[in-house]
Amino acid sequence: YIFGDFNVNLYRASNNMRKYMDCLFSNNFLPLISRATHFGGLNATCIDHILTNNLSNVKLSGVLKCSITRHLPVFLRLNVRVKSEDKINLKPKLKINDFTVNGFISD
Repeated sequence: YIFGDFNVNLYRASNNMRKYMDCLFSNNFLPLISRATHFGGLNATCIDHILTNNLSNVKLSGVLKCSITRHLPVFLRLNVRVKSEDKINLKPKLKINDFTVNGFISD
């Protein structure tokens, strides 16, 4: 899986977009995101991509609503089973609340 802000708008046919898609398809990659991910000008664009060459584990992908940035977050949910002995205890690293969001916005 490849995630990124590629600055190639999948909504606008251009020579660069065709070259980009040819490169993806020739390497057996498909874009999973087709909704608008950026709202910076007059038109919405789809420039934040998730690419895969293996659809078998893809359970869900999409775009989240977010009002603090012009780029919307993209996500991928995989259908992968983890053995109980392989599970790791994950602890949150970032507390998200009004104070941290307001601090992020003011920066």
